[in-house]
Amino acid sequence: RAVLNRGAKVVAIGGAPGRMDKGSAVILHPTKGNEERAANALGVAITTLAKGGAVQLDALLKGTGLTNDDVEKAAKFLASSKNPVALIDPSAPLAAVDAAAAIPGGRYLLLAKHMSTQGVLRRFPDVLSVRELREKNPARLVFVGVTPEGAGYSEEDLRGAEYAVLAPRKTVLAEKAAVVLPTLAWTEKEGSVTNLEGRTLRLNRGVVTQRQGRNITAILAAASILHGGKIPSNPMAG
Repeated sequence: RAVLNRGAKVVAIGGAPGRMDKGSAVILHPTKGNEERAANALGVAITTLAKGGAVQLDALLKGTGLTNDDVEKAAKFLASSKNPVALIDPSAPLAAVDAAAAIPGGRYLLLAKHMSTQGVLRRFPDVLSVRELREKNPARLVFVGVTPEGAGYSEEDLRGAEYAVLAPRKTVLAEKAAVVLPTLAWTEKEGSVTNLEGRTLRLNRGVVTQRQGRNITAILAAASILHGGKIPSNPMAG
């Protein structure tokens, strides 16, 4: 809708001409099999421009059917956008996500029908399932929004491990943790948010259910702990 009604800027890698061409668009058409290299090059160009450098990608683009000027134009197009958003097909190479992440202030959306949490996490190979994590038997663990029992851990699984628990209720294994913090369900902040069309919408404070809070924190824990991320919580007095 933003493209059709407001002439939103679009950068596309591959694909046939369609509705997106109605707005201001830069379409990159790499040769077959070189979509990942094109996405990588776009990410490098965006990062280079953000640092004030000159884009020199001739070697990286060799054999892709794209020129340095093509990719530089696309990168500048995105850099000039107020609220850049990358729409990524689930079959796209992971480099497409890296390119989107390089956009200063940008966001990305994975496009798929019935995309589940597992489907999203599978796009990021560094994120492990609970089963894979248990098999690796790490010496330190943090359970956020879920108890060890809720994550499928037994006392034997945690023998010799140092772990912390941030959860809305206590359990036998939670009480044996090195650090235990009770948490409340998350709530939305007061204020406003800018949607994908650039419109400012009001945010009203609304309570998230305890079950939703557990799901959200568990997903974020799985996605960010392995990358050294800090997971916010809302601790209450014990």
